Amino acid sequence: MSADSGNELKYFNVCLDANNIREKGIEIVKAVRSEWNPDEVIAKPFTDGLTNILMGYYSKGNPRDIVLVRMNGEKSEVFIDREAELRIMIALHKFKFGPRVYCAFGNGICYGFENGEVLNKHQMYDPKISMKIAEKMAKMHTLKVDETREKEVEILEMTRKALALLPPNKVYSKPGSSMKEWCQKSLSEEAELVESKLSKFNSPIVFCHNDLLPENILYDRENDEIKFIDFEYAGYNYRSFDI
Repeated sequence: MSADSGNELKYFNVCLDANNIREKGIEIVKAVRSEWNPDEVIAKPFTDGLTNILMGYYSKGNPRDIVLVRMNGEKSEVFIDREAELRIMIALHKFKFGPRVYCAFGNGICYGFENGEVLNKHQMYDPKISMKIAEKMAKMHTLKVDETREKEVEILEMTRKALALLPPNKVYSKPGSSMKEWCQKSLSEEAELVESKLSKFNSPIVFCHNDLLPENILYDRENDEIKFIDFEYAGYNYRSFDI
């Protein structure tokens, strides 16, 4: 495994897979936590979306200092600009809005862990918590992130690229869902409807998270602070999309 340290962010010329992420991930972590004893490093699997594989590493005796290694989902680079994601994560850390990015490798990144508990739907209705979420979101929407790109709506194009990967004739279903059945065509029509509605709201285009599910909102009780995580789909969008 070789590292290109010519840039500010270290890059390791290695690709991980589901079978070697635990072992190869430790090699990456050793490069960013050289003070850790390799024999005392513990690996802990996490979940991260539908296709990404996420592994956390910490030194025995200090489980709060976790380094995350994320292997990107296969073909996700078709609709997610991974270089832009890196720029955004680095900028968010400078704004104290996200963890530090330690390095990147062929099909993923290594970054810090945000302490806090994942909110459930009931907690989000708590007036104190919901106010803190609103304040955090409002602050995020003022950030000038990744100014190398024009302020134009990006999530809609990302959605179109993702839908194009679906088999055109396959029908999907999920018990209990409001949509009994769906396919590429029906989802594309739904996306077009959302786009047409949003464009009529005259909502400002700001930096958005674009995936603020409860699972991506943490409450840090120790510091009485709300944190947003998983900025994989972040970019400029209509402000009302996040709300």
